[in-house]
Amino acid sequence: MDDLIRAALLFWLPIGFFVLGIFLYLSRDSNIAKKLGASTSIISLALFLISPLTVPESPSTELSQLSWYILPVALLLFFGLYMTSFSGNVVVGKINSNYKYVGISLIFVSILAMILLQFYSLAPRFPDSSGQINKYWLIFWPTFLISGIGLSAFGFVLSENKKAMSICIVFFTGMFIVSSAIDGSEISARMFREILWLAGADLLGLLVGSVLSIAVFALVIFAYERNLPSPPKMDEPTEEEWSIISKHLASNLEVNEDE
Repeated sequence: MDDLIRAALLFWLPIGFFVLGIFLYLSRDSNIAKKLGASTSIISLALFLISPLTVPESPSTELSQLSWYILPVALLLFFGLYMTSFSGNVVVGKINSNYKYVGISLIFVSILAMILLQFYSLAPRFPDSSGQINKYWLIFWPTFLISGIGLSAFGFVLSENKKAMSICIVFFTGMFIVSSAIDGSEISARMFREILWLAGADLLGLLVGSVLSIAVFALVIFAYERNLPSPPKMDEPTEEEWSIISKHLASNLEVNEDE
């Protein structure tokens, strides 16, 4: 089978079916449709993740290869943040306070893993004989740092826990400066600075696109409501209707006064 056809069937098609499965699961009330959507998404995700083995000659599989590196770290970070957040003074979903230290440990391990991927010989490589660095990782690391700085600054403004947000800002800013000034084992500081512009452009495009989509959605709603017909005018109440209204008001006022 041709390499392009194999990549289309074993990589790109599962991505499309994964999105379709999520759509079926979220948009249908039928249990059969929900089960079909969930099954389709799970099978498609599995095909996507094993694509470095099924179509190793396709450059597109670098994205799924990167997922094998990022997903475990992301899950550790997620559970660490969850345990740290919900073991504190929360009203809903509170867990045992001892999990706070487990959560802090998981966060530390996930951050250490990210640092090792960047500064030691653990960066993802293309799964063929060339062994070149995964190009998606080159974009991911500066994007991750810039996003971390922005989200931490946003959280500092809104959150009551200023100390935690300050620590996050200092950490992400420090890693940003170190990556810009010190060569990693596989990625030089110069390469990081060059890719930084691409990462900034990606985030800027995402931000501008989000703002524009919200603006277009608001304009559509405004245009739709503006074109709606005016509600029909009602005749003034008659004397009989006024008397009924007065009786109801009087009875309600008397009940309130007795209470």
